[in-house]
Amino acid sequence: MHLTLNPCKLHPKSQTLYMMTVCETHANLDWAPWVSEQLNSTQWTWSALAGDASARRYYRCYLDNHHYILAVADPAQLSLKSTLDVNVELASHGIPVPHIYAYDLDCGLILQEDLGDQTLWHQRHQSEQLPSQLSAALQILNQWQSLPITHWPKMDSAHLKEECRYLPQWFIPHRGIDWDLETQHQYEILCDHLIESIQPTQWVPIHRDFHSRNLMIHEENLYVIDTQDAMMGHPLYDLASLLGDGYLSLKDSEQHAYLQIFYKQQHHAFNDFNHFQSLYERISIQRYLKILGIFARLAERDHKPLYLKYIPNILNRIQTFIAHHEDLMALSNLPGLFSCKR
Repeated sequence: MHLTLNPCKLHPKSQTLYMMTVCETHANLDWAPWVSEQLNSTQWTWSALAGDASARRYYRCYLDNHHYILAVADPAQLSLKSTLDVNVELASHGIPVPHIYAYDLDCGLILQEDLGDQTLWHQRHQSEQLPSQLSAALQILNQWQSLPITHWPKMDSAHLKEECRYLPQWFIPHRGIDWDLETQHQYEILCDHLIESIQPTQWVPIHRDFHSRNLMIHEENLYVIDTQDAMMGHPLYDLASLLGDGYLSLKDSEQHAYLQIFYKQQHHAFNDFNHFQSLYERISIQRYLKILGIFARLAERDHKPLYLKYIPNILNRIQTFIAHHEDLMALSNLPGLFSCKR
């Protein structure tokens, strides 16, 4: 079987009977002939996979002893071009990402390597031990930040401010609270101050969601997925994603130990460890404010409430970090952030 990395067009719908292991009510199977063309067979089966926080859908396709992952997106709503472009660029620099076998961007289809179902998150929750692959994740992160890439868009102040708006737009209403204009203005001033304090002096390539559910363990090796939103940003942003992962729930002692490891590797970019840790916490606060808004939006708009269970852990982390920064303590008094009517 030979799969090529070439854009392919969908065939018109045919009357061929495809063997399906799972049936979706009213499922759009326009992609089935395209998959058959790539696999050079109609004797394949498929099963739907659990979705993520995006508008993409995923399917596992089986043929003989081979299996592949099919990503499907409505091109009118979500382009897969960045998924393809970033993946190919990262692979060319040796970053472990899933191999892409075939694609059709016009139809929103990518057929890629199946890395299985084991993530860093699974490893943590199956054993309750510190994931053995966490050190490998730090190595990949160092490799990622050293890439000779400068053309990705910058995660600048305007971008960070837009992310901070997710909290009053989605999370605060989700908590049953309405902010008046004065409270909204106070929040914006605090966010402006926070963002100004975390502007990078060095821009590096960042993943933006470098957390345990986007790190796959396949044949004892670690792979990175969900790379399409990569940008240029602060050297500590992805570290905050990994060690401050709302899904992974590292203990404070575990988090501190890996902060020390990363600091030893990157110490030249910071005044001292206190400076390093302060920036890490402030970047984490901004990121958590964004995530709270996103999780509420997923529940309210996209009908994906499963992310709400991680909110208490995130709120605890924000409170802990805010307590270390006197200039940000006013965030604790904003109605709806740590208290709600629901």
